[in-house]
Amino acid sequence: MNKFYKGLATVGALLLTSAAPAAFAAGTEAGTSVTNSIDVSYNSGGETITIENADTATFVVDRRVDLSVEGQDGGKTVTAASGANDQVLSFLLTNEGNDASGYDLDIANTGTLGLTYDPTGAGTDGTYYTVLSADNSFDAGDTIVDLSGNTNTLDLAADGQNYVLVVTNIGATTADGLQDQFTVTATALDAGTDTVSVQTPDASMTLAAEDTVFADIDNDGTENDVEVLVVTAPQLSFSKTVAIVDENIDGTLSAAACASATIDASATAAVPGSCLEYTISITNDSSATSAASTIVIGDTIPAQETYAGSTTGDFDTVTYDASTGDKGAVTGTLGTLAAGATAEFTLRVLVD
Repeated sequence: MNKFYKGLATVGALLLTSAAPAAFAAGTEAGTSVTNSIDVSYNSGGETITIENADTATFVVDRRVDLSVEGQDGGKTVTAASGANDQVLSFLLTNEGNDASGYDLDIANTGTLGLTYDPTGAGTDGTYYTVLSADNSFDAGDTIVDLSGNTNTLDLAADGQNYVLVVTNIGATTADGLQDQFTVTATALDAGTDTVSVQTPDASMTLAAEDTVFADIDNDGTENDVEVLVVTAPQLSFSKTVAIVDENIDGTLSAAACASATIDASATAAVPGSCLEYTISITNDSSATSAASTIVIGDTIPAQETYAGSTTGDFDTVTYDASTGDKGAVTGTLGTLAAGATAEFTLRVLVD
């Protein structure tokens, strides 16, 4: 990807994008001299006398500074899962004036998510960066731009448009519901410079020269818009409980028999030889905005126990690997756990 820093240069002399939505016609170019003349004819002494260009009036078309910044995402909101990279918020900058204009673009964010601006575009978790795009598609042809400081980011010809993409990278442990608001602000500059455009005072305006007139919403040569990034993530809690299946005081219960034995509700002693059952469960809270997927739970059997068996319960698979750890390990897998759902599996052991 091409890397570019705002403080070093301007992106292009005049940047035109055919892929962007059509803007309103800019009108007559600023600085154009317009001359309007009159022709006169009249009768005198029985003759018609014609005078062409009897008089003329001339004026110079003023520079109309007008711009817009518009978030392009539905509802001006983007949702992203925790751990997601390259999540993009899109803004469209349009020069609605009748002359080329430069733009100082700035980016700011506030909110509970608290992403940090990284103008280099390293893509580190918990950061975001900014990109210029001609076609609103985040790809290798885009230019990473540093929007820090007060300098010219790019020039646009009259009716020119360009997209500003905010590329975010969300940490894997980011909690559900956290969000940041991103504000992109554009300030009109004199084209090819870092000079902020200034409206000509009324007292100084004249028809004989090109003046500057602000026509944006607040008549200040500055526009902005806001989009929101919201994290959707599962809200998981976990539990592991143990119960005595059989005390096996006489030591006659084998591991195979332990695996299928009926739980003795009166059993209270976990002595050597006892059969125990562990219940492992996972819950996705009902308030979560996202399901959990590709769930894997591992349970390593300690040295003081011998694996007897397991049941899959709500899980897709539960497997035992005798080669892991002192006494093996049990692994449960589950494809999806919806919000408000709980899944569990069990395993049984004999106490050595």
